[in-house]
This record gives sequence, C-alpha cells and structure tokens, in this order.
Amino acid sequence: MSYIVIEEFADKTDGHHAYKPGMVFPREGLDVTEARIKELSTAENALRKPLIREEEGEKTEKPQKAQSKKTKKSKE
Repeated sequence: MSYIVIEEFADKTDGHHAYKPGMVFPREGLDVTEARIKELSTAENALRKPLIREEEGEKTEKPQKAQSKKTKKSKE
C-alpha cells in the first residue's frame, strides 16, 4: 500500500531520507511496519502532526457478495 506525503520530513528510520509533499511513501524498495505507518499518519511522531495519508483509491474494501436477481415468473 502506498501513501502520499503531506508534510515535509526526514525519515529517521531510512538514513534521514527527505520526503516532500506529494511524494509517495515509502520509497521504492523500502519496507515499513504498520507501527511506522501509524506513527507517520497520526500526530504520534516528533513533529506532532500527520505526515502522510493513504493514497486515494488504495483503500482495500471487502468484496461484496454478488446479489442474485430473482425474476418474476409471469402467470399464464
């Protein structure tokens, strides 16, 4: 899953890699933990504000069950 940077920051867990607004997080080839995503997407970080948000259209939704269509039988 990818995220969009909304506030400039240097990633302390990635050699202080610089991220600027509009960039994709994480950068290609970097694996991050759910805990790190939570830290960066909430105010639970050193800057005390969300730094990333989930990319639009990336949210995973549970597939809906196909509804069967019942046809009315005409009485003859």
